[in-house]
Amino acid sequence: YVVTGDAEQSALAQDVNYLGGKVLRINSDGSIPSDNPFPNSSVYSLGHRNSFGFTFHPDTNDLWQTENGPTTDDEVNRIIAGGNYGWPIVTGIANNPSYIDPIIAITPNIAVTGITAIPEGSLVYPESYHHNLLFADWNTGKIQRIVLTGANLTQLSSLSTAYNGGQGGLLDLEQGLDGYIYVTSFNGGIFKLVM
Repeated sequence: YVVTGDAEQSALAQDVNYLGGKVLRINSDGSIPSDNPFPNSSVYSLGHRNSFGFTFHPDTNDLWQTENGPTTDDEVNRIIAGGNYGWPIVTGIANNPSYIDPIIAITPNIAVTGITAIPEGSLVYPESYHHNLLFADWNTGKIQRIVLTGANLTQLSSLSTAYNGGQGGLLDLEQGLDGYIYVTSFNGGIFKLVM
């Protein structure tokens, strides 16, 4: 899977023949999977502005993506094969049945970056954090927490701050082999998230 920004060609984010503004899916040899949603195309979803991070939820296998808005509506999206997320026609939660709304849209922008999920069986984080999504933001250096709900963990229960910042703009979140989440900062550090 590859996320691409629209490369300042916003109208082309809706064009399946243009690879910008998309989530792409390819085989390890570069070929196109036969079950991709658009025949003979690496495009998996379209209508994205500035994708930054993505993660597969370890408990549901859902693909979640962060996306920076233009001046409003930073988004966290659950990516569905063949889904159209609306850019540049709509941003944020538009309630337009032609497009897929994000689980959350944030205004004013915080420049959402990396995203990860805490698995159900985590031994290092409290049970209340299991299944949660964590994403970083560039502008304030905070880590935000999305509590998922619903039978398939696809709906928003709440958004809160898991870490208040202080390490500069945060870039990415990855789970280490020890189960802890590690965070990279523009200031050059790698930090372990302990709660």
